[in-house]
Amino acid sequence: MYNEQVKSVTSREQYTVLQKQRTGDLDELLKKYDADLSSDEAELLKSKLLIEMSKFAEAEEKIDRLIRFDSSVINEARLAKIRVLIYRKEPGEALAVLKEVEGKVNPGLELFSIYLYFALYSPDSDVMEEYAWKFLNSREIPGELTTFKADIYRNLSLSALRKSDPVEAKKMMEKGIAEAGDPAKKSMLEGDLAQLGLVGNPAPPIAAETWINSAPLSLDRLKGKVVVIDFWATWCAPCRRVIPGLVKWHEKYKNKGLVIIGLTKLYGNYNDDTGSKGTVTQKKEISLINEFITRHDITYPTAVAVEGVNAEKYNIRVIPTMVFIDKKGNVDYINVGAGQEEVLENKIKKLLEVD
Repeated sequence: MYNEQVKSVTSREQYTVLQKQRTGDLDELLKKYDADLSSDEAELLKSKLLIEMSKFAEAEEKIDRLIRFDSSVINEARLAKIRVLIYRKEPGEALAVLKEVEGKVNPGLELFSIYLYFALYSPDSDVMEEYAWKFLNSREIPGELTTFKADIYRNLSLSALRKSDPVEAKKMMEKGIAEAGDPAKKSMLEGDLAQLGLVGNPAPPIAAETWINSAPLSLDRLKGKVVVIDFWATWCAPCRRVIPGLVKWHEKYKNKGLVIIGLTKLYGNYNDDTGSKGTVTQKKEISLINEFITRHDITYPTAVAVEGVNAEKYNIRVIPTMVFIDKKGNVDYINVGAGQEEVLENKIKKLLEVD
């Protein structure tokens, strides 16, 4: 019932009221079963209710007791344990428990929800692919989870792109589009596919009215070097988080043929990690971006365009997005989001042909 009600929520106030109602209902259920301490099934149910209420420490205490004493519901308790480990951001521990319990429990919503987690969020690409295919190849996927097939295919597409296989990347994205029932999701994936079309082709030229830390740069004149274009903005928190890595790579590889370009645009208002300045003139916004660059010790070239033409050429819909361009001037890889620093640095090293 809650899942159906939340679909009709149209405001934060309605959502808050619904959440309070749900918490109250769960608390009543917990009290109802709290008197029955002798039943393993009741203890398992209580642990699941505690998880739903985000009382993970209390839930884990009950779960660990069921596992420790080899209860009749030990495998179901292990599934609940995985949910707690996922909440704690311990994917390695969660995976170890999953390996113990696979094949010992009936496939259902709880197991497939765990598969879905690893298929979408595992930091290990091999694990992600393993559970992506386990999910997609199953004939027992619960109906309410089938909508996530499109997201899984998108993840497989991005994984193929990381492995320098643009043909497989496009194939997986097309499968995702075919599975996307929601028009908004379908549109998003079609945009991703259009962006994939850049890979292997000459990088579109970039232009900016203002350059910081550098004279104006041209991609045509940078052939022979490896170029990373980082589409970013001062107001974007994930963009700010990748800056130290970009600075490190610039200093480490600039003499080996790497050029990093931070590419942003004017928005007419200004916001960064120190707060909002509200509506500003172009001159003031450029001045504030300069101050931001100085404060964050950004040493690589930064380009500031008046409008978003560059983003349109590269089909940028999410920032940060990093575009990796090889020595021939062709787009080699596009990373949407902050990404994993080690993976991105390895991509740079491979393009530079350095150890």
